Amino acid sequence: MIRHTVQPGETIGTIAARYGTTVRAIAEANPGVNINYIYVGQTLRIPVSQYPPGPPFPPPVPGPGPFPGNIEQRLRRLEERVTNIENRLRRCGC
Repeated sequence: MIRHTVQPGETIGTIAARYGTTVRAIAEANPGVNINYIYVGQTLRIPVSQYPPGPPFPPPVPGPGPFPGNIEQRLRRLEERVTNIENRLRRCGC
């Protein structure tokens, strides 16, 4: 039996696969823990098999930023605004 600290992006299934065990075996080794709601930083007891653990689960890929629209569209609109301001300044002779 070993201890595993849950990392971002991990699920009970990926942890079980990493250590060559089953979700049921992890649930039985952790009475009182709701394995449907594990959280980052939580420590679980893992019944290990005869095989060494596999590589860690890769971290999740970050999603799009907080702003709507893609970056190319936003950049194009910003460039248009700058061009409009430059044209106004040239016309007024400022």
